[in-house]
Amino acid sequence: MKNIKSILSVLLSVVFVSCSSTKVPVPEYISDCHEYYDEGIYLSAVGEGKTLEEARIAAAVEISRYIQTEIDSNVKIEMSYKETDGKINLNESSSTVNSSKSNFIFTGLEYSEVYKPKKTYYVAAYIEKAKAYNQVNVETKILMNEFLELYSAAEKEDPLSAVSDFSKAKQFTPALIEKINILTAIDSGRAAEEYADCTKKISLLETKKNESLKKSAVQIQKINEDYENIIYSQVEASLKNAGLGVSKGSAAYKANVTVDLNKVTEGDGELLVARPSAEIEILYKNETVYTITVSVDEKTLAYGMDKLRRESLKKLAKKIASDFEKDFSVR
Repeated sequence: MKNIKSILSVLLSVVFVSCSSTKVPVPEYISDCHEYYDEGIYLSAVGEGKTLEEARIAAAVEISRYIQTEIDSNVKIEMSYKETDGKINLNESSSTVNSSKSNFIFTGLEYSEVYKPKKTYYVAAYIEKAKAYNQVNVETKILMNEFLELYSAAEKEDPLSAVSDFSKAKQFTPALIEKINILTAIDSGRAAEEYADCTKKISLLETKKNESLKKSAVQIQKINEDYENIIYSQVEASLKNAGLGVSKGSAAYKANVTVDLNKVTEGDGELLVARPSAEIEILYKNETVYTITVSVDEKTLAYGMDKLRRESLKKLAKKIASDFEKDFSVR
């Protein structure tokens, strides 16, 4: 009986020593993730956390951070992320010069086996570059097509209309450039091949717009109601502020301004009241390419017509300065 107890004691000691000396081997992806998951084929990164979910999220964020670092190391990134049905969605807000915001989402990330030496979880997230590229490429193509549609239309239009469409096309460029940069970080060769023409047109956009502006000189042809050139001077100033040239002689564009004092009388019939308005029309080859109506809500009161015209047209000029310039500048 003593012999049996001795044998059991020895066996238990051997098992205890064996178990206590066994260590979980460190996975190869921990030491060099990009070598383990061939960086020519995969995007990959290692994450750690107090839970497996935290580790997976951290790995996914690292993949996105790597992409963003490739694009611009000076961009500040703020991310929120959520895992749903095994997919990590990354919502990225980039603080850039124009404070534009965009999102890129990688779905279908795969994960390595978990390494948990003590209380910390380690895991690698990875995705084929081709798959990641295709996900971003869908939205990029949509943006590119909208940009190119406006750009192509502008090239066929009269100069003033071209300025409008070049300006609209420019609104797509921040998001489009960002998407192209992401694609370039994933696969520079493929991105260069697919977006070479688009990138070239983006670089030419401002030059094209300025060339169109230079061809958009306007001759103020007719103003039916004015007082000491109050309206003429303001329309001229507003056109110049919009970047257009104003010609005293013949020009490609003609501007006509139709002013209406909307005059009425009050009281004994001697008090004159005006709420002036103006329709500004710009023509190209006798066809209207732009029109706006500007109205003053505030009453102007006067006992003489001369004073009524002077004071009411001053108010109308201020309204033209605000409404016309604002409306024209967003074209």
